[in-house]
Amino acid sequence: MPHPMNVVMMNRLMTMSSWWIFRRAALMLLGLMLLGGQEVALAAPAWGELSASQQKLLAGFKDRWDQLSESRRDNLARGAARWAALTPQQRELARQRLQQWRKMTPAQRQRLKQRFERFSRLPPEKRQRLRKRFEQFRKLPPAQRKALRARWRDLPAADKQRLLENRRRRFDRQRRTPRLNHSRD
Repeated sequence: MPHPMNVVMMNRLMTMSSWWIFRRAALMLLGLMLLGGQEVALAAPAWGELSASQQKLLAGFKDRWDQLSESRRDNLARGAARWAALTPQQRELARQRLQQWRKMTPAQRQRLKQRFERFSRLPPEKRQRLRKRFEQFRKLPPAQRKALRARWRDLPAADKQRLLENRRRRFDRQRRTPRLNHSRD
């Protein structure tokens, strides 16, 4: 059975990585609906300049296309182009993630956003480490993942707090200690 600290990290990783994956997929899909953005030097495309696939995706905007701001038309056109470039599997994943998002309560959405923001503020090397550990966790057999989740869930709050504090202290110590290059030539 893995060390409880690994369970802690896997639990945190699942939450943050799930949000990261969800956010990427949802942003691709929701990119069609983005408002605002930076003004573009070139004019946004007219309806007739859109490709057939873009027109099909944006059909709901056809009657009011000319009334939309240039930045909104540009964002919608770029979003439709990104959507068209997705593989069928990526599109299906985006649809599933959007359905999950719609089923969430506002409080759940807010928590997920906060976790993502916290993850985004981490140094790139820590984010990469977390992603790597999450991938390791995902490769475990489902029964082992379930056991790890149950073990974390059943751990008393004081023990969880102690494990998280130990992990934070260890991480802070690693950040303060310069690493030596042990590569072989």
